[in-house]
Amino acid sequence: MPWQPSELPDPDLLALALAAWLDAVAAAERGGGTLDPLKVSANVRRQRPEASPAALAAALTQARLRVRARDRLGSQADQFLFTATGLEQATRPQVAHRRARRLQAAGIEHIVDAGAGLGFDAIEFARAGMRVDAVEIDPATADLLAANVRACGVDHLVRVVVADVRDLKLGPADACFADPARRSGDRRLKDPESWSPPWSWLCALGQLTPRLVAKVAPGIDHDLAPAGCETVWTSVNGQLVEAAVWWPGLARANRRAAVVIRSDSAVEVLSRTDSVAPAAGPAGQWLLEPDDAILRAGLVDEVVNRVSGRLLDHRTAYVTTDADPGPALDIARAWPILTSLPFSIASLRRELAARDIGRVVVKKRAFAADPDDVLRQLKLPGDGGSGVVFLTRVGSAPIALVCGNEVRPTSE
Repeated sequence: MPWQPSELPDPDLLALALAAWLDAVAAAERGGGTLDPLKVSANVRRQRPEASPAALAAALTQARLRVRARDRLGSQADQFLFTATGLEQATRPQVAHRRARRLQAAGIEHIVDAGAGLGFDAIEFARAGMRVDAVEIDPATADLLAANVRACGVDHLVRVVVADVRDLKLGPADACFADPARRSGDRRLKDPESWSPPWSWLCALGQLTPRLVAKVAPGIDHDLAPAGCETVWTSVNGQLVEAAVWWPGLARANRRAAVVIRSDSAVEVLSRTDSVAPAAGPAGQWLLEPDDAILRAGLVDEVVNRVSGRLLDHRTAYVTTDADPGPALDIARAWPILTSLPFSIASLRRELAARDIGRVVVKKRAFAADPDDVLRQLKLPGDGGSGVVFLTRVGSAPIALVCGNEVRPTSE
């Protein structure tokens, strides 16, 4: 039986619910209280008494999800319909755009989006001029996918197919993009074989369709990608958001890459065959913390090379240098090191007092103590200067690095 879309929320009721929800959020923030969904519902019901309870509930759910989606999708969130699970797995617009343009540059004209969800990648593929077969197993999600495609004006390029992609013959498309479901309710599924479709199925598909790209969890093991694939880790504004495995038909090489996106800029770092493991050495004038995408891709050596630096310890990936950290600030954060000392609460408290630092942020890596516990034990006065304390280890010795405030790229 052909798929028939179900009734979607009335646009006018949805707009009214969104305005009421935003007003309630603003009022709660001003008053320091909490948002009361029942009051929002009563307010909307007074203005639209003819709306059925089901329609009212659907509109309020979408309003709540649209507000949540703004952190991930920005202002364009207000044109989409969501499910809670679909929103958690939604691709960031900047990431979807870069992927679509790379596929476009590879000559892809027709692509299968296997596990299309709410359609964020499918929409970007279409915006890049590709024809898209958007395959979604859940009929209710497919309804929202079709509505989102229409809202973006690309429905002439996107065909929604409600099916399990494992049951389809993918046909003559130029490439396939897969975004396997990696959640069950509120729970993330860490085992790749529990994804839908499972990783083994995707690897078998890659044998038949070498022009395959799979979006995966950023914690993916380096060894999970088949031979000849390229794995790309991406962060957006400091948050590691995804990894993508590109099969040999689309990969640039059997390598790893990191994409660091900040605001409207993006930097890509590729692994090199001639890279040498960085040396470790004593703390210098600066401490650098590589972006999480750089860390996951195993490309810390790029940060070291850019600043002629060294690692504090091979286990922590903190980079230190006496040179200007500026050349690495697009892929790492940097702080001036004021002093380094063996860790103890008493000695750290004395050092901060001597420097008139009364407010600090405590960060740690390879260190057992909890930063909040350390902060409470320091009992700082809260006045005077501010700084950052890094708790880490060099060899077996716990140390504290007292640093000034973070330096920013001159473009910020």
